[in-house]
Parts: sequence; structure tokens; C-alpha cells
Amino acid sequence: MEETTTLQKFISAPVLSKEAQANVAADLVAQVVNGNVDPITAFVQMKAVGEVAEQFLKNADIVALTQAAAAERGKDAQFGGAKVGITYTTRYDYMSSGDAEYAELMRAKEDIDTKIKARQMFLKSVTDTMEVVDRATGEVVTINAPIPTKSSTLRVTFAKQ
Repeated sequence: MEETTTLQKFISAPVLSKEAQANVAADLVAQVVNGNVDPITAFVQMKAVGEVAEQFLKNADIVALTQAAAAERGKDAQFGGAKVGITYTTRYDYMSSGDAEYAELMRAKEDIDTKIKARQMFLKSVTDTMEVVDRATGEVVTINAPIPTKSSTLRVTFAKQ
């Protein structure tokens, strides 16, 4: 198949730049658009490649080995035109600070989130225009049914074996 050849050429290429990636993607798209490759076949194959890549990149052994190799090579760790370096991320556990004001704000946020979810459930049940009385002001307010928007997406489910 042509898309496999294109991918194989890319993976073994000496330069894996953003431009090269875009060119490979454009070539693969062209194969489908021009009718050379079945769109479902190509989509499922690329979805599988993406999932394999994700599993590989998240593998703890691979991450550890790559970090060790990058640390060993220092700032000069490069492959295929890409620089490989270690970056550090700092995250804070604010709850561990014991700050009562922060804890209260988080409780208030959770309370608001719960109220929003409940209100959204109520609004989903509104099928037409309805009049309601605002309890705080006594004012009569018109509520319209929320406008649903629908989108489609492709779902690919792989067999376990």
C-alpha cells in the first residue's frame, strides 16, 4: 500500500522536521482524497498507529531510558533534526498549605459546579418557552429551551485480541 511506503520512508528519514511531518500527512491525505486508498482503511490504520505511538511514548521504561540518554548527552541530544531535552514541571498542592481561605474557595467552587450541573439538567428538560418567577426578585422571567448543537465524530473500537 502506498501509505505504508510513505510512512516507512518518513520513519527512516534522516530529518523528521515539522515540514517533513506536514509533507507526509499531506501525501497520506492525497492518497485517500485521490481514491488510491479506502478512507476507512486509512483512518483505522492511522488511528492504530496513533494509539501504538501513544502507548509507546507513555511507557515508563521508554520515558526513563530516553531521559537517561538525554541527560547523558546533555543539551546536544539530537535525532533527525529534533532536539531532545529534559524539562521540569512544577505543580503545587495548594490544599496542603492549610490555608482556610483557599479551602473555603474550593468548597464554594464545588458548590457552584454542583448547582450549575443541576441547573443544566433542569434546562435540558425545558422543551418550549416557559415563564418562571425569580424567587429573589419576584420578577417573571421567560426561559427558552436550550438550543442543542450536534456534531459527529468517528469512533474506532479495536478488538482486544
